[in-house]
Amino acid sequence: MDTPKHNSPLALVACALVAVAAGGCGASKLGLLKHEVEFNEQVLRADRPVVVEFYKPGCAGCLFSDPMLDQLVDEYGDRVIFVRFELANFWGQIASESIWKKYRVAFFPTVLLFVGGREKHRWVVDYNGGAYRKVLDEVAGPPPPNKPAAGGRGVAAM
Repeated sequence: MDTPKHNSPLALVACALVAVAAGGCGASKLGLLKHEVEFNEQVLRADRPVVVEFYKPGCAGCLFSDPMLDQLVDEYGDRVIFVRFELANFWGQIASESIWKKYRVAFFPTVLLFVGGREKHRWVVDYNGGAYRKVLDEVAGPPPPNKPAAGGRGVAAM
């Protein structure tokens, strides 16, 4: 089931508040990378697909994506690695110029899928879990039947 698109700013703010109430960035199931060395080791040299959320602390859009990404961790976490890279600090100072330039991150959150150390797919400020599932199913196969089904999970189904 695809996630509905929210066209109004009020809907995005309401969903971001729900995400904060659900735990926000601090409760995310994604591993946290803060340094380029960690990025190179855990993303570019990984033996399975890697989903990287480029984010900055305090980013409302990043808070909004937490429940959806956490659900994807539950569904694909044994076959896909999920991490977030703190590309900018709270005030917007870039933490890694080389990664920022190489991957052309202009908006937060920007989420990239890496396969074999190369960018395979990009989602920019996209909260549609169905769009992520479609691509992840192509590279890692669909979740086995014993994993939670997509949709109908309250906050995580956003």
